[in-house]
Amino acid sequence: MEKGLLQEMDISNNEKNTISDQRKQHRNEFPFLAVEYTLNSASNPESCIGFVININDSGLCLKTNKQLKVGQNIIIKNFLFTTSKKAVVRWIQQSNNIYYKIGLEFI
Repeated sequence: MEKGLLQEMDISNNEKNTISDQRKQHRNEFPFLAVEYTLNSASNPESCIGFVININDSGLCLKTNKQLKVGQNIIIKNFLFTTSKKAVVRWIQQSNNIYYKIGLEFI
């Protein structure tokens, strides 16, 4: 990955503090682990790439350039999980003109 892209995707401390912490569990920082996810649509499953910012047993924060909707279901595919994980979008924050931070809860 180019250095410029990594800098563009970096999350500032101010940005981290803009969302109130309503987590049920502490999340472990896991910056820039690339994951593949699929939009949960039987008729047109679209495959996308995102980057895990942090994770715990109940969910994760994903940074992606794909605009999702609150309540939307996705399927996460990655070596962290033995099988694919289903998740629902709980919140969205646009972090700049290109990327979105997505709060996901595993279902």
